[in-house]
Order: sequence, then C-alpha cells, then structure tokens
Amino acid sequence: MRVFLAQSWLEFGPTFSVRLLNRRFMVPAGAEANCFLAREGALYFRSLELLSGLNARFGAARSVPGTGSPGHAAIRRALKRGHLCGYAADRLADMIDIARREITTWPIEQPVAATPVLQRIATNQAGAHGRSGIGAVRRPVKERSEAVFSGHSPAAALVLGTWFLCLVAISDPASASQSRACTEGGRLLKLGFYAHFEPVSHSAGQDPDSAGFNHHRGYEADLLSALEAIEGANLSFSRRAVAAWDGIWLLPAGPRYDIVGGGITILDSRTRNAAGETAIVFTTGHIDFRQSLLVRVEDAERLARHRDLSGADRVGVLAGTTGEARLLEVTGIADGAGVLAAGTRVDTPDSTVVADGGTDYRIDAAGASPGLAGRRLLRPMSAELPAVVYYPDDTALIEALATGRIDAVARGEIGNRAETRAHGRTFAVTALDSRAETGGFALAAGDAALAACIDRHIHRLTDGGRIGFREWFDDPSVFMRRALEPATVER
Repeated sequence: MRVFLAQSWLEFGPTFSVRLLNRRFMVPAGAEANCFLAREGALYFRSLELLSGLNARFGAARSVPGTGSPGHAAIRRALKRGHLCGYAADRLADMIDIARREITTWPIEQPVAATPVLQRIATNQAGAHGRSGIGAVRRPVKERSEAVFSGHSPAAALVLGTWFLCLVAISDPASASQSRACTEGGRLLKLGFYAHFEPVSHSAGQDPDSAGFNHHRGYEADLLSALEAIEGANLSFSRRAVAAWDGIWLLPAGPRYDIVGGGITILDSRTRNAAGETAIVFTTGHIDFRQSLLVRVEDAERLARHRDLSGADRVGVLAGTTGEARLLEVTGIADGAGVLAAGTRVDTPDSTVVADGGTDYRIDAAGASPGLAGRRLLRPMSAELPAVVYYPDDTALIEALATGRIDAVARGEIGNRAETRAHGRTFAVTALDSRAETGGFALAAGDAALAACIDRHIHRLTDGGRIGFREWFDDPSVFMRRALEPATVER
C-alpha cells in the first residue's frame, strides 16, 4: 500500500483519490500536502459544523469530535495519554468495575434512560484516568456493598461507556462559567504595576503627571488584558502605575491595592512583612528571569563575567531588587543570606555605615536592615571589588551607563536585552547568571483563593508554561487569542 500511494503521489501530485471497498477516499500526500495541513489544517479540516446537531441531540455543549479548532486540538492533547493501549489495559479492571457498579443501580424489568446512565459511566471512567489529563468526574456513583452484574456483559458496558465518552458534554456552560469565576458581585480589582520595567511592565508615559502614566504596557499588561477577556473568569482590573520599586510586593497587604505586578521575582522572603508575618501570597510564576550585566560594547570582553569586575569598576543597581542582591552575593560583598562582609561601607542620607559582619547589616531581595535605608553608595572593604551605586529607577541607570558614570548595570536579562535593542550597538549583555528566577503577581495572604483562581487562568493562557515572554515578544497577541478560544477541558 505504501508503494502504491507513493507511486500515485508521483503520478498525480499532492492530492488524489483512491477507491477502496466501494468508497472513494481523498489522499493528501507529499511535502506540499503535509505543509498545507500543518499550516491551514485547523481552518479547513474541521467537524464542528457537521456534528453540532449531534451534540445538541445529546444535550452536550461540546464533544471531542464536534469541537472546532483550536479547542479540538487542545482536547486531543489532554486525552492523548488516556487513549494509549498500554495505559488503558492496566486499568480495564477499574473501568469494568465502574460500569458494574452503575448497572447494579438499574431497576429490574423497568426502562432505563440511556443518555444520563452512559454519561455517568463515561465521566466516571474518565475520572479514573485523571492522571492522563482526561476530564474530572462529575459526581461519584453510589457505592454498594453487593455488586450483582445481573447477566450484563462487563465488556459491553465498557465499550458503550467509552464510546459515549465523545458524546458527553465536556462542561455545562452555566456551571463551568460559575466554576471559572474568580470574583463575585462585579468586584473590581485594584492593580498596581511597576512603571519602569520595559518591556515586562511599564507606563505609556514616563512622567507621573502625564495622562499616559497609568496606561499599562508590556508583557504583563497583555497577560492581564487576556485574563479580563476570558469568558466567565469575572476578572477586571483598575490599573495604577507605581513609580517606586522598593517593597512594591507588599502593597497588597494595605488598603490601596488588591494585586501588584511588574516582573516581581517570587521569593518566600517577600511574602513576609517587617514583623515577620505572612502578609503576601504569590501566583505561580508566569515569566522566567536570569540576572546579568549590561555594559558598554567596548567593555563587553573585559566584563564578560561577574568575577571580572574590579575595584576600578562601578556597578549601578536599584535597591531591593534581585539584581542588587545577586550582585552582592556573586561578588562576595555579601553572603547567601545577604549579610554584608565586615568593613563594607554604605553611604546613606544620614551617615556612612560600616558593617561589622553581623545580621544588623543585611541586604537581600526582600529588603535591608533599617540602618541601610536610602543607601546611595556601597564600597567593599576589599579594594579588588567594585563599588555599587544606587539609582532611583531604570531610566537613571541607563543614562548613567551611557554617560560613563558607571561601568555596568546589574539587573535581569530581559530588561538588559531590551536596552541593547533600543540603543543599537551601544550596549551589550554579559555575565548571564546560572541561577533561574520566576516572576508572578503578589496578592494579600487573605486572597489565596483568588490567587489560585488567577493561576488556573494563567495556566490556560500560557499553555501550562509553554507560552511565555519569548512567544509574546514574537507575537504580542498570543495571550488574547488564547483567551478568546473556547474553554476546553477543565482540570
């Protein structure tokens, strides 16, 4: 058959028909047909319209064969493992037991409505395949102390239940919408976003007095807009820009904000307030970071790694960032807990503080000791280590690097690479850190259920983490398109 099809393709081209068992089949073959299927298959090869009437007859909102692309593809991916022969064979006894228990509830010598019965069998069998990604059980069948099969074939029940799985409504529209809702009563979530982290989160206008300052732009802005567009999620954000970074993640613990974003690295230390109490909960991560150095192009070879920094260099940072904390750690100015080495001198607005090597002189990504607040310059005791210069925002950092007042900027790779694109051949990114970080949104600890609900919808928009910053950078509409797709299997 393979030889016949190959010869037919060579003779007739990428699309031809064959007759088999008194039926005619269209055969797409060769590279051209495969490319067409990969590129346009979701548009031209679909069964939604053909089977919509069948779905309606069984009272189903959707079914596996009667769901249009791209929902159908998502369902098929979710169901794939559960349809593997080896996986199913190991669970035949469980499937038969589910059918047997249902049949024992049937009245003797009385008619039984087929559709609801088979729906129960199929959905409970699907629930038994939960690890494979098939949809959850709607409700458990009654347990009986005695299971009498009454002459019904378990194989027949299994086949019928599995067959009708494709006819079961994947979700009832009303109940599914309700279960996906994150808020009640039209609650408008007050969202603060960091204004200066382009392209992750930034304001349309950099001037706080400008009309565009509270207009959110960037990766997180588009992700949040997509969350608002998901039908049934009941998510709506009133956005306000936050100019100051230091401690931004603690804002939801106060009355002004419900949720805060801006490329915030998730750290356990950032969930606690100054008293050490848990005040914040993070969503799971939706963006990955690595720390790096941004340097002038002519210094790229000289400052290829953090350990290449010398006492003659000055590195710019923002206080309270993972960029600052990681720089201090990898250069040895501070230890892994952020405790400054003895003899480190820190200039503050009030005085110059000298660290004694104890915990009273600590700087980490969650904050710093009270005596180090407002720090402007940090000078290590060793003359071989770089000085650290503090700036109020990213704009001031980049200006200082461009004018030669500092030799490097220590911050995340995403922001640094954005500056290389914006400034042509002026800057280069070096010293990529091996340690990975993950960023998420911060909410008050009392809103853990809301955070979990937002997580579920972010999981959908990011395809379980497979779609992130790189995919958004190539196509900024990627999250919105996924938000507008029909919801598929809820897990």
